Amino acid sequence: MTFSAEFLEKYKTFKKIDKYTDLAIFFPELNSGNIANIKNGKRSLTANQVIAMAEEMNLDWKEALISLSIEKTKDKELKSRWSEIKKKITAACVAVAMTIASAAVMTNTVPPLRYRR
Repeated sequence: MTFSAEFLEKYKTFKKIDKYTDLAIFFPELNSGNIANIKNGKRSLTANQVIAMAEEMNLDWKEALISLSIEKTKDKELKSRWSEIKKKITAACVAVAMTIASAAVMTNTVPPLRYRR
């Protein structure tokens, strides 16, 4: 399954929509023909659609945009370079999250539990 098809499915689930055609409420250009072509891999979402959907779902729009670029790129070398950039961004995000989590543990201000007798 392509990135666009997966992302469209995520958005549909996020919006609690049963039918793909109901997506036209939010994106009028997503008619049944366009949706069918996206699901079949013949067409991709646009950059603006991906950014709008990602922001609404509180996802990193930059990573989604890179995934879209990987999907649209025909050149294997360029596709590889986009993938490398995406891996580096993902690794950086994981490192930041781990740093924040360990800092929270190290600076725990919650008092220890006290047992009553």
